[in-house]
Amino acid sequence: RVDICNNPAMEAEILREIKEVADKMKLERFEIPIKVRLSPEPWTPETGLVTDAFKLKRKELKNHYLNDIERMYGGK
Repeated sequence: RVDICNNPAMEAEILREIKEVADKMKLERFEIPIKVRLSPEPWTPETGLVTDAFKLKRKELKNHYLNDIERMYGGK
């Protein structure tokens, strides 16, 4: 699972499929992601990334994925 998630070709394929569906659904340009990052770890209450009701813990997610965010968007 880790090898697949860290594979740039897999990220590119997932992004291609997202864009294909977005085109079919006639989404606006701003609604379509430009980059993706695949993560092998599940988002569960045990990992601390979501609540018991599976609501996102945005601050924890940002801190957890800060390196990926900076890599993708240049620290913006």
